[in-house]
Amino acid sequence: MIQAVHYQTTPRVQDLRRQVLAAEHAKHRTMVPADWSVADSDATLPERAGLALMKLFTEMPVAIEPGELIVGTRSMLVPGEEGNPWTVGGSPVPEFHNQRDDDEGRTARRECTHNVPGFAKVITHGYGGLIAKCEARLAGEADVEKQNFLKGFILACQSVGVLINRYAALATELAESETDADRDADLRTIAEVCSHIATEPPRNFHEAAQLHWFIFLTTWIEQGVLVTGGRFDQHTAAYWPTDPAEQLRAKEIVDCYVIKCNDLTDIWTPTSMINNLIILGGYAPDGTDATNDISWAFLDSVGRLNLPDPQPAVRLNKLSDPAFVEFTCRLMRDGLSQICVFNDDTFVPALVAAGFPVEDAR
Repeated sequence: MIQAVHYQTTPRVQDLRRQVLAAEHAKHRTMVPADWSVADSDATLPERAGLALMKLFTEMPVAIEPGELIVGTRSMLVPGEEGNPWTVGGSPVPEFHNQRDDDEGRTARRECTHNVPGFAKVITHGYGGLIAKCEARLAGEADVEKQNFLKGFILACQSVGVLINRYAALATELAESETDADRDADLRTIAEVCSHIATEPPRNFHEAAQLHWFIFLTTWIEQGVLVTGGRFDQHTAAYWPTDPAEQLRAKEIVDCYVIKCNDLTDIWTPTSMINNLIILGGYAPDGTDATNDISWAFLDSVGRLNLPDPQPAVRLNKLSDPAFVEFTCRLMRDGLSQICVFNDDTFVPALVAAGFPVEDAR
C-alpha cells in the first residue's frame, strides 16, 4: 500500500487553494428569479420535480476556474435574511408544487438531508445506464403512480446529463482561445471527461472522481446542505492507477476534489458549518479492511490543504493498518479537528443486532 504522506502539493493546487479561500468563484453566483417555477406545467408531480431540475441545470451559470481539473459549482442560490445575501441551506430548485397537489403528495416529495446518495449505482451504470434500466422497467409497469415516478426519475437523470454536457461545451470553448499549451490540454481533457460521463460509466480515475463530484454537487444543490459524499475511497477504488507516474496525477485530482468541497465555505464564514462528510476506511462487506491507497491520498490531502471542508469520517477496526491509525491521530493532534473517528467493531455489531444483514452493516 502506498502511503501518501510524502506527496508534495503542486503549484496548480496551491493556486486553486488560494482561489477558493479568496472566493474568486463567487463572481459567478446569482439569485434565483422571483418567478422561478414549473408548477403550472401540465405534468404529474414527479414529472414536474424532474422538469424543475431540468430547468435549473439548463439555466444556472456554469464556470471553470483557472487551473481546475475537477469542475462544477453551485452558482445559483436563494436570497437570505437581512444582512446575509444568501441562504446556504436553501434549495434553488424551481417550485414544482401547485394547488392540485394534496398534502400527501407534498410530503412524499419533500427533500431529506442527512443521507448518502447512491454513488455506487451511478458510477457502475452511468446516468445513461440508469435511464435505460428505468425505461425498461417503465415499459412493463402497469401501476400509474409508479409510471409517474419512473418518468420523473428519467427526467432527473437527463437533467444532470445536460449540466455535465454544458461543462464539456464550456471547456471546449475555453480551449479554443487558450494560448497556454498545458492548459489547452487540460481543458480538452475536461471536455472529454465530461462528454463521456454525461451518460456513461467512468473509464479512469479522473472520470470517476469527476462523476462522483457531479453526483455529490447535484444532490447538494437540490437538497441544500448536510448530504454526505459517502465512501469515496470505495466508490472510486477500481479506477486508481497502478502506474506510480499516473498516481501522482491521481493524487492531484484528489486535491482538486477536496478543494471543490469548499465551494460555499466563504458563505459560512465566520461560523463555518462543516457539512461535506466523506467516509474513509472501514470494513468491506466481506469483513476485510477496506482501507486503500485512495483512503491515504484523501486523508493526506485534507491534512496538507488544511481547509474547512470536507469532514473525513475515518472508520477504524481491529484490522486497520496501525500506520493509518497513527496518521489519523497525528492529523487530529496537529489541529484538524473536523476529523471524526468511528469504531467499526462497535457499530457494525450494533447494526446487526438491529436487524441489518452483516454485509450491509459493514
